[in-house]
Amino acid sequence: MGKYLALGAAMLLTLSGCVVSSESGANEPEDAANSAASESSSQQESTSQGNGPWAVGELYVASDHTVIINSVRTTVESGFSEPDNDFILLIDMTIENTGNDSHSVSSIFGFELQGSDDYMYDQDYFADTKGGLEGEIAPGSKLRGEIAFDVPELEFYSLLYSHDLFADSITFRIAASDLNIASSAAPEESNSSVGLGVGDTAEGPGFTITLNSVRSSEEDSFSGPDNDFYLILDMTIENTSDEEASVSSLASFDLKGSDLYQYSVGYFADVKGDLDGSIPAGSKLRGEVAFDVPALSFYEFTYKHDFFGSSVTFLIDESDLG
Repeated sequence: MGKYLALGAAMLLTLSGCVVSSESGANEPEDAANSAASESSSQQESTSQGNGPWAVGELYVASDHTVIINSVRTTVESGFSEPDNDFILLIDMTIENTGNDSHSVSSIFGFELQGSDDYMYDQDYFADTKGGLEGEIAPGSKLRGEIAFDVPELEFYSLLYSHDLFADSITFRIAASDLNIASSAAPEESNSSVGLGVGDTAEGPGFTITLNSVRSSEEDSFSGPDNDFYLILDMTIENTSDEEASVSSLASFDLKGSDLYQYSVGYFADVKGDLDGSIPAGSKLRGEVAFDVPALSFYEFTYKHDFFGSSVTFLIDESDLG
């Protein structure tokens, strides 16, 4: 009897094992399908952002920003002298901040260029570029500008862009056939969500700033503006901290047009006072700063209180110029 019980138990275990094995086998196609679907989803996600290199006119999309090379042109004019190599390569790019925090772009730390000969090539900081790729990009905003490199004539160039100081770079491939072809994209005209305007006062940690008034002028110490006119901003900055603060027209101010390009300070414009120097604790500084600009529908002026400090942005509409 015990023998039959043992045999029955063995048969039951065997059948049970067969059932388990059968159930396991039945799940294999489903598991394989799930695995394949998961892999496919992962591949689709990877494909949506891609692995690079990205071509001219191809949009790179990340979780908090997008980057595109709009067009590439060449010139043999290099500001104060001729290029050391064959020509200056000028790359027109648009960077969009799709994140929730303001983002700072630096041409010094954010961009490198390698030729098809494997050599790295230097930026030309004196080249006559349209706009620049420096400064703050507010959440939901874009920045467009050109960056220049002194290069020999090669088969292709690889632009390496790092969105953050410690982030991995992404690569854009610029072929020789891409040079001096007009961008197929229409000129961009943005909308502004900036709430501060002319006459308003903004407050930040250790400071207040008031944009008192704006005006336009074509007068300077030399031959006039490169663009349509000088946009001259009159402002008052108050140091509300307990320590001395410094203001620099080179480092503290940015101006972006409705075309997304940044515009430079017009250092030779005729202004009343200036906004460079130290402000003692509890004191104020009033003066004007000028920007060399084309006629546009609006401009966004950003003040950054110190290198790592808070920034505030004012909207200047074309109607504010009178």
